[in-house]
Amino acid sequence: MIIEINNSRTIGDIQKEFSDKFPFLKIEFFNFAHNREEPSNDTPCRPEQLLGEIRQQQANGIITIDPASETGAIEKEFERRFALNVQIYRRQMGKWIQTAGTDILTLSEQNQIARDSATFYNPNHQFHNK
Repeated sequence: MIIEINNSRTIGDIQKEFSDKFPFLKIEFFNFAHNREEPSNDTPCRPEQLLGEIRQQQANGIITIDPASETGAIEKEFERRFALNVQIYRRQMGKWIQTAGTDILTLSEQNQIARDSATFYNPNHQFHNK
């Protein structure tokens, strides 16, 4: 998947694109960075905020997100290329949890763990691939 990054896009725009591809994951944006394998303790930015409001580096471009990429590598790429502090979450037992501590897992693996958890948590629900 390819996501365009520019100052006129909202956080919500990026979140929707990401969740459309990975329905059991979500991406949150923060004002402050966190270290790999550590959770972000900051309050997430609001979805209606423009990317230009939350970053110092104003470079525009695209980021390619491959399901085989490690979660931590994607988070780091947002920071390195676009000065965007992101944290990926997965749905687990009906709650959103940060993927900190499992940053070496790929997005595909994280999404499958969350899907399996959702199936276990709600076994009667029918899930459809997008």
